[in-house]
Amino acid sequence: MPRRPALFGKSEDGSIAVMSSLSLVCVIGCLALAVDVGSLYLERRHLQSMADLSAIAALSSPANPQDAVTTLLAANGVGAVAEVETGTFAPDPLLQPSERYAAGGASRNAARVTLTATGNLYFSRVVYGGALPTIRVRATAAEQNVASFSIGSRLASLNGGILNELFGDFLDTTVSLTVMDYNGLAGADLDLLRFIEALAGEAGITAGTYESVLQSALTFGDVIDAAATVAGAGGAGAAQVALNKLKAGASSLSLGGPGLLDLGSLGDLAIGERPAGFAGTISALDLARAAVNAAGPNRQAQISLSAGLPGIASVTVSAVIGEPPQGASWITLGPEGVEVYTAQTRVRAVVTLLPATVAGKLVTIQVPLALDIAAGRATLETISCGTNPSSDARVELAARPAIGGLYVGEPRNFADWTSFKPADIQGAEVVNLLGLLKVSLSAAALVSNNQNISVWFDMQDIQNRTIRIVETANPLSSLIASVFSSLNVQATALGLEILVGPLLAPAEDAVRALVQPVGALVEPILQAVLDSLGVGLGEADLRVYGVRCGAPALVM
Repeated sequence: MPRRPALFGKSEDGSIAVMSSLSLVCVIGCLALAVDVGSLYLERRHLQSMADLSAIAALSSPANPQDAVTTLLAANGVGAVAEVETGTFAPDPLLQPSERYAAGGASRNAARVTLTATGNLYFSRVVYGGALPTIRVRATAAEQNVASFSIGSRLASLNGGILNELFGDFLDTTVSLTVMDYNGLAGADLDLLRFIEALAGEAGITAGTYESVLQSALTFGDVIDAAATVAGAGGAGAAQVALNKLKAGASSLSLGGPGLLDLGSLGDLAIGERPAGFAGTISALDLARAAVNAAGPNRQAQISLSAGLPGIASVTVSAVIGEPPQGASWITLGPEGVEVYTAQTRVRAVVTLLPATVAGKLVTIQVPLALDIAAGRATLETISCGTNPSSDARVELAARPAIGGLYVGEPRNFADWTSFKPADIQGAEVVNLLGLLKVSLSAAALVSNNQNISVWFDMQDIQNRTIRIVETANPLSSLIASVFSSLNVQATALGLEILVGPLLAPAEDAVRALVQPVGALVEPILQAVLDSLGVGLGEADLRVYGVRCGAPALVM
């Protein structure tokens, strides 16, 4: 029997095609909207970048800010309507950001630019209709006083052998520089921006900003080659030779860890752009030390010294360097409020004495010392430009020297010691006569002064490369004296602890007499190691490299 034809109204044939066709219209509409929204977002970003540049251009041309903005937009092919006004900006953190700028004012130090342009719609206007959207962006630039400065430039005493051992261990290579080489590095000042321009050349970067160069993939060799290029051009031949020696064996190491330099607002300038009135420099030795810390795969070093000191056979020194707070640098450039840090540092020294008699037996005593030094910091407090900044400008730094402690004893856990967990130092056993007589040592002294100390630099100080040292109440020499004058010498016999007794007192006195002179004898060695690392216990070395008044920077 033939099948009865289905009723047309009840037929489901082709329903998927109908639904797909209807859905396709929605999909096309969404795609059109997505494409145009993405396009408008990119247009807005580009227009915002032009507003940022326009605000800086307007501020840099106070006589004709509108003309400066018009010329900039025309040169970049931007067809936007620009509204330019000048006013006063107060960088007061107590004010809301929207309240810090005011149009007009007697002493105008800011410029605000508003750009208005018509956005483009490629598909969605056909689907949805309507007028083209309007894009409006705004940027505000203000004059900032900036200075470049550093902390921890320990240039008072240079020991070539110790520096070579430290730098070599940190870089996992061999460093063979003489004291004359290090003096050449210490005495050479490199133009800061020319160095970064040379660094861009080494890294093959032809366009971008100074900050983009510092954020690129750099090697230790790039930094040292750029520094050598600038040193040679500046007539610092000794520094150039020393830098080339330092690079040997470590050229390919990648920079990592904390930033090499922090340029602040100057980092936004295009490569090759030279801000008027700024002549920032950097010591070649400071730069080399920062590069070693940034590139070194090892943060530990060990030095064995033949002391040649009365009563001492040898001294073994090990040092471990931590990192300063993330995002910070040893050398920075910026406005009031920026900070620099030294790295947290730990130094362990084992002093081996010449054999001596204790309780009728010839023994060799090893005295372990542990230095635990927190990060020091310096803050740019004030920049005073005066009536003639080229001669009247002054810079105030507030420094908090590196605080810490000195111990006689051994870390209870060496893994914790090298990973900068809280120091846990226990007394050290220095004499053990077959378990019958044991003598242990312990002592501790802390640098507790943790207050900011203010230091001023005038233009003469800056030009003369003056380094100012600020100290807490307990610098290294007095700290060592305090530790060794308060030695706790503890003797036990047959496992019985007797602090003071007629039988054990002679042994305690003999050990105390042998150990107490150690502090004064090893102080120069410890100080030389700290100088080489760029830190000081209870001290901070400060230097201002340059100051610029009225530098334009984006603020809103």
